[in-house]
Amino acid sequence: LEVLLEQERRETGLNLARMNPYLAMSALYRFVRYRALAAFKDKDRRAELPKDTVEQYLRELSRLARENRFKVLVAVFPYFESLEDYPLGQHHEVMRALAAAQRFHHLDLLPAFRRCAAESPERVGFDPLHPTPSGHLCAASAMADYILASVVR
Repeated sequence: LEVLLEQERRETGLNLARMNPYLAMSALYRFVRYRALAAFKDKDRRAELPKDTVEQYLRELSRLARENRFKVLVAVFPYFESLEDYPLGQHHEVMRALAAAQRFHHLDLLPAFRRCAAESPERVGFDPLHPTPSGHLCAASAMADYILASVVR
């Protein structure tokens, strides 16, 4: 972190040419780079670690949707490590409640990924957080079906 902070001070950014391409696409890297490091750059802000802003931004999205008259679909992707014995169902229920509070359409993709994993020899998850091309196809198909059946009326 100290090396990254020093580079931040000198160059106001990291040299993407020297960075591993997997690191550049990593959600963990983006969290460290844009959230954690930002909190430590300014000594007065060290105690201000990032807070969960999902509910706040869903409210903002709801406001924009009303003003601009568009519909929102919240599609919840599963954690791919254990689709059958799924440990994070309570998080999906939180997202369902948050979407309902804003009157958004909601689609939990866990059943679709379970079905796709059972029907295809290809893996649907590249790692615990990212779908494979087959997984993207599975999600796109489930979302298209949902949109045609529930959103487009």
